[in-house]
Amino acid sequence: MTFTQPAAGGGEAVTLTSALAVKAPLPTISSTSPVSVHQGDSGVTLTVDGTGFRSGGVISVSGTGLTLGATSIVSATQATVGVTVALAATFGTRDVTFTQPAGGAATPSRPRAPSP
Repeated sequence: MTFTQPAAGGGEAVTLTSALAVKAPLPTISSTSPVSVHQGDSGVTLTVDGTGFRSGGVISVSGTGLTLGATSIVSATQATVGVTVALAATFGTRDVTFTQPAGGAATPSRPRAPSP
């Protein structure tokens, strides 16, 4: 960042290095689909809608009993991941998080998870 102050007969300038960082926007999550899965389900594709998704980002789901495949970035507003639900997966809601490469993560309100 540079500030220049003109003076009569000439200007003076001062520079503060590394004073401003420009970063990619943080991702947001607006919805997930499906919003529930069942114990023993396999081949389920979890779709996450939001904004700011970039290549290299990863979808994760809290808790145990769910196995996730590789995250696919469909667009800046949609990402998907394959999900397999163990027969013994704990009932209840789970957090779904999208994590950008080099930081930045988004977690929506809790979606529904394995139902009996």
